Amino acid sequence: MKKNLIIAAALIVIALAIGIVVSEMALSQKSAFVSTAIVSTSTDSTAGASSAAIAPETPLPDNDYHRAEVTIAGRTFDALVADTDALQTLGLSGRPGLAPNQAMLFVFSQAGFVGFWMKDMKFPIDMLWLGSDSRITSFESDATPEGYPEVFFPTAASQYVVELPAGALASLDVKNGDTVSIVLGK
Repeated sequence: MKKNLIIAAALIVIALAIGIVVSEMALSQKSAFVSTAIVSTSTDSTAGASSAAIAPETPLPDNDYHRAEVTIAGRTFDALVADTDALQTLGLSGRPGLAPNQAMLFVFSQAGFVGFWMKDMKFPIDMLWLGSDSRITSFESDATPEGYPEVFFPTAASQYVVELPAGALASLDVKNGDTVSIVLGK
């Protein structure tokens, strides 16, 4: 009996130590949670097509967002800018969809390996990761809410992430290394 208690106590101590190490690793890597969501600082990827769920004339609500004009392969998108922890955590979660000309632009203070998941999303999206030079470092097509809790990571350090209606990337024919134009304050 005493031996079983000692083993149980040792297992609890080990589990707590693992939890603390994982928490410290996440903090040291400046993890965040964004709901199309930023998750952490590591690596992964996927592909597809479809079009999102709201009328093209329905604007994204402004709330506390700045706006940007994002041009990819000659096509311009009206983007809400998620540039604070709170806005990045919220992301596109809970929204009904994006019109074909809408996007969300995540702006980070420095380049890193920021992962995104589809927690609380209601529609599929395409994602582009951009380096500090605005060149495409990675992309993910047709990430679906059903894929949660899968986390999508860039293959190279990225400072910006653009979320687009699903299917947009297929029609744009983009590749890693292409330059994306970002005009803040539009």
